[in-house]
Amino acid sequence: MIKKLTQLTFLVMLSAAAFAQTTPPATAPTGQPQQRRRNQPRHYAITIVNNTKVNVDTAQINADFKAVYPGFAAADGYRTKREVTMRIIDTAKKFTLSAVAGEIVVNGRWIKDKKNFAGFQNSLQEALHKNWTSVDTTRKDGYQLVFINKNSAFNPAIRKDLVETFFTVFPVLVSTFNDKTTHEVVFVTDTAYGGVAEASGNRILFSTKYMNAHPTDIDIVTHEGFHLVQGYGYSAGPVWLTEGIADFIRYKYGVDNIGSKWTMPAVTYCQNKRKEI
Repeated sequence: MIKKLTQLTFLVMLSAAAFAQTTPPATAPTGQPQQRRRNQPRHYAITIVNNTKVNVDTAQINADFKAVYPGFAAADGYRTKREVTMRIIDTAKKFTLSAVAGEIVVNGRWIKDKKNFAGFQNSLQEALHKNWTSVDTTRKDGYQLVFINKNSAFNPAIRKDLVETFFTVFPVLVSTFNDKTTHEVVFVTDTAYGGVAEASGNRILFSTKYMNAHPTDIDIVTHEGFHLVQGYGYSAGPVWLTEGIADFIRYKYGVDNIGSKWTMPAVTYCQNKRKEI
């Protein structure tokens, strides 16, 4: 059963990654393609397809959509569809509404009721939450972690270890290196993600396939958590340097590198060689 977040927590916490703090210049330097920075707000749009005789306030639906969907998408992952189609139908009697990434379906007879229309934002939020197995919020010493699990087969013992690692390491990294880093972070576990883990905005995405196979590799939290502390944005420097710094932080601050049999990656030839003058 999904543990519901309050509407305020959902909008403030999960929208943080969608409506972030750093915006790039309006125009890129001459001859260079403009790139989206890591924290640049993403565009979300809804197209309403209404083939029924029910008239709806499209402006209000648009406002409700923008209040809910960007937060869901930011938590769900940056690959979540940003162009959404909402279909209003009149072919089902008991059906109310359903919502998945990229599509919302609403019963015209249901939304015609003023009470239902007034509560559309909350109903949409609840429908989107059903795409996840569980949502849990933990608060400790001024930090908040929202843990979204999208895989019912994810080992709960690993979840516990990831949460404990976060509250052990992340506050130390923030206070030591960048006290302006967000204190509110989202963890997402996903079966569709093919990598190991990644950080974006205030969200860290974990591969449930990898974590179930490597349950001791909990210091992924330390590495990815430091990416949130770095906050460089895309194209801010060579990837090997950004990742190398995060690896060193894991080496220095990791809680169980020995248990996971992790060691600092060796320096490669390309990293070590010097340019001839």
